Amino acid sequence: MTERAAPRDEAVVSFTEVQRVLGLFADGMAGAPLPIEVADDELEVWPWRTSMIDDAVVRVPAVATDRGALRAAVLHHTGLTEFGSFDGRDDREAAFDAAARPGLVRRIFGVLEDRRVDDVTALRYPGARRDLARVLADARAAAPDEA
Repeated sequence: MTERAAPRDEAVVSFTEVQRVLGLFADGMAGAPLPIEVADDELEVWPWRTSMIDDAVVRVPAVATDRGALRAAVLHHTGLTEFGSFDGRDDREAAFDAAARPGLVRRIFGVLEDRRVDDVTALRYPGARRDLARVLADARAAAPDEA
């Protein structure tokens, strides 16, 4: 007899439950030690964050819907480095600062860069497509309607 999967609401996983395995996964994907921290605010975690993240630390929620959501956050973060998001950062920041609305320019760049990285990650790592797609679909479904 097979066991039925728990409904999504009951399938939550805390970071502390998977910290070691997720840390090894992050280190392997990055090719070097990559610290993972629990974010103080869920709005600081991909796909909700509103600015580019620091390349030195992966920030994850304390609790996620499942392990796949945490893996997707690590893949997205390592993809930022792997696919060049941090290259030329100083020049890009100078251009943002020179804009009439630097915050808006940073936000638009971040959204577009996140999309690019997610698309390239899905192409490079086909096994990640389902986790990435589910996290992004959940984020879109939960997002408030904005003008």
